[in-house]
Amino acid sequence: NNCIRGVSLCPCHFNNDCVDCHGSGMKMVPSNCGYCSVHCNAKERQTVDLIQVQQFARSFQTDIKHKMNVIKKINENDDSKMEEKDFEQTVQETVSLTQRIEANESDIGARKQIYNVAKKVYKQQGSPVFLNKNIHQKLRDNPSEFQSANALPFTLTMDQEFETFDAEKFKQDFSRKMSIPVSAITIVSFIAGSVLCHLEITAFEKDQTKYTLVAIAEKFMEKEATKRLVEFGIFLAEFGEPIDQFKPLKQKLIMNPKWNKVYESGQTYWTGTLNTRKAEPYYCPVGWVKYTTKAAETDADFGRKFQSWPVAYHGTKFSLSMMISFSRLRAGGNPNIQKASGADCFGTGVYFSPSIEYAAHPLYTHPKKMSNDAQQFAGKWVQVVLNCRIKPGCYTKHKGTIGDMSTQIDPNYGNSELEWLIHAPQGTYLDESKVILCGYMIRTSDCDPRHLPACKWWKLDRYGDLARQWYEN
Repeated sequence: NNCIRGVSLCPCHFNNDCVDCHGSGMKMVPSNCGYCSVHCNAKERQTVDLIQVQQFARSFQTDIKHKMNVIKKINENDDSKMEEKDFEQTVQETVSLTQRIEANESDIGARKQIYNVAKKVYKQQGSPVFLNKNIHQKLRDNPSEFQSANALPFTLTMDQEFETFDAEKFKQDFSRKMSIPVSAITIVSFIAGSVLCHLEITAFEKDQTKYTLVAIAEKFMEKEATKRLVEFGIFLAEFGEPIDQFKPLKQKLIMNPKWNKVYESGQTYWTGTLNTRKAEPYYCPVGWVKYTTKAAETDADFGRKFQSWPVAYHGTKFSLSMMISFSRLRAGGNPNIQKASGADCFGTGVYFSPSIEYAAHPLYTHPKKMSNDAQQFAGKWVQVVLNCRIKPGCYTKHKGTIGDMSTQIDPNYGNSELEWLIHAPQGTYLDESKVILCGYMIRTSDCDPRHLPACKWWKLDRYGDLARQWYEN
């Protein structure tokens, strides 16, 4: 919209008499236009050779193309630098988060971050992120600590749709691609979201070669193995501490949020006992929040199968592995319980309590102070108790053995029936024919829970060094 001499076109003569570049030349405006007379300084007709106009246009276009190419190169260099910078930042984040998690496996904030960072690494580099990848070195350095272990827990987070995930097909394919016998692989549980699959791989022999847990761990760290993991869409893999093998529950661990409950006035709350539980009375666990797991295909199936099974609580140390898999209720005498209670156990098996407050004693349920980046739990004290249903007739009742037994520990239960025991030989694991997991009960508080009114009966001062271990561990 500028004339060849750089003068703005006249608004009153545009596309009329002001400029005509379509003929043999360009003529200036007539002198009777005051605007054009002033700005073009044209009193008479002037002609500019069309060739000059074309040369100017070509020169202008060439200059623009050159500048655009320069800008494009600058942008490409910036993108390359940004990608390089982003890659370096991702690597640093991965190292930092991995170190945090390996130092404290209950660091929820770090675990949520590593999930997103691992996906970036997976897309940028085509490889998974490993947590606790030096487990083979731990096995080599401390053979006596793991002498009874014959299974290596391995948790895999996959970029797959849960609805279409076929666990049995995955097991067969994983066996074939990783050259591990199917018989050595146990799928303990898998969880919705991105598919999170918790495996246990036992020591095995193949082609006259014995694969110890050390060899299995090292096998997964090989470059070829990581490529095969990527083929399954695995972007995050975590080794657990070696364990002795067991028969896991068949229960799939799927959360059922529609039945999550907050037990307090104004939310889910009642006084007295509910009559829907026929076998045992059931009282409101005030002050706790329930994160419900799916124990049956439908609500009707659950009611039909388990309505008469009483609710019982099992205290546990807070850890991610506990949150991943309900496969750790193993029968056995607990020397710490014997030492703390000053009494003999009532036999080998798995202990429960109808009282959530009794199950929450730190001997069973270690209090955990969360870090400041643990989102909704930031800076809070947390305790986690398993909410279970146990089959009527498969347990015996016994008196409480810990805390201040001179007072009634729970107003809803007598001290003579606070411990329920499902008898089982030492080292064996319970299955779903006797117990099912219904959810995780979580209590949060701003202060150490020992100072809560419901916990005054703990009397931790009488346990000395043993009580400190419950907090340190």
